[in-house]
Amino acid sequence: MDPAGRRSRANWLASRWSSSFSGVGTPCSRPSSAISIDTADNYGPSTKGGVVRTGDSAWHITGRPEQLRAMCEASLRLLRLDTIDLYQLHRLDPGVPMADQLGTLDALRTEGEIRHLGLDTVTAEQLEAALELTDIASVQNRYNLLDRASEPLLSRLDSLG
Repeated sequence: MDPAGRRSRANWLASRWSSSFSGVGTPCSRPSSAISIDTADNYGPSTKGGVVRTGDSAWHITGRPEQLRAMCEASLRLLRLDTIDLYQLHRLDPGVPMADQLGTLDALRTEGEIRHLGLDTVTAEQLEAALELTDIASVQNRYNLLDRASEPLLSRLDSLG
């Protein structure tokens, strides 16, 4: 795809993403120009679920199965897709058993609504527990020169490929 085509695709994806990143019907007002990297040709469309924005403008973690399902289905509608290639669980909800959260997403995968499941901001212990329940395709944690908290996770991820 030529650079102009990539930019056009990136802007389309950004507009779809910004309108789909929601707390079930509460769109985020992120400008489409905020995203400038398009990896859809390599990985396909991806999105996240597991947080909601409430009236106080704060983000709240939610891993309740009915909300995870509703978020995924809303993303499918807003992105106009039959299947989301990668669906990331934004955060594990400490108030909901991990098996319930991942079980819901695994059911969505079995139903064909998502192709791969990923986790965001997990510890090495949480990853191990998740791997006992289902396949995990990706992990997205913050890691940089100033924040090395995810270092114990890196060697395990490296061994998984």
